[in-house]
Amino acid sequence: MVIPIRIFSSSSITGLDGLYERCAQYKKDGADFAKWRCVLKITPTTPSRLAIIENANVLARYASICQMVRCNRQMLAS
Repeated sequence: MVIPIRIFSSSSITGLDGLYERCAQYKKDGADFAKWRCVLKITPTTPSRLAIIENANVLARYASICQMVRCNRQMLAS
């Protein structure tokens, strides 16, 4: 879900709550690929620095969760 960052007329993405559990189930079901998107509105005044940083943090959290699932599954398989 896209949420506004009101003070800068920008947006960020939500939906990472419960992602670890969902990814673990998807991996158990055979998925080997995942992707996440962030929305940035491009205009002469946007995206704001805050929006870029916030979206980069969301992508980093997403990547970290996916890696944790991958590493945990590999450790369990060993």
